[in-house]
Amino acid sequence: MASHQFVALNDQDVRFFDGGLPAPNAYLQKQAAADMARGRALTVVAIETRSGQVTGFYTLAPAVVQYHDPGSHADRQVRVIVLKYLAYDVKVEGVDHGSALLADAQCRARRPDVGAEIMVVETQTEQHSKDFARFGFARDPANPRRLFARLGK
Repeated sequence: MASHQFVALNDQDVRFFDGGLPAPNAYLQKQAAADMARGRALTVVAIETRSGQVTGFYTLAPAVVQYHDPGSHADRQVRVIVLKYLAYDVKVEGVDHGSALLADAQCRARRPDVGAEIMVVETQTEQHSKDFARFGFARDPANPRRLFARLGK
């Protein structure tokens, strides 16, 4: 992967970004900045150092999941981070771009100010589900397009 900088979406030109699917393109180009301004999500873009072009992005949104712990017979809340989108431009060559975006997203999610224990992703295709499974994400038995990964310290 060429040299990239990962920074929060600000005023970068994302008009020509093409992640290969309509939903991530539309989100990045039309909604991401508004979600950040409202504090709903953080979108991070990968900027190719030489050209300054946005070559990929991911969006993280905090959430809390409540569940009943059968071992302690108590309800528990778990802070999770939802990986809403992860996409790289179809013009980017090489397989390392997606893994670099994911590694940066997991690193940010582990930060103490975020405090997430689990990362959740809902994929758009079966191939994307397989890709996340290769990185240690486990499928939700009730929804095979939803995957989870524990965030180590």
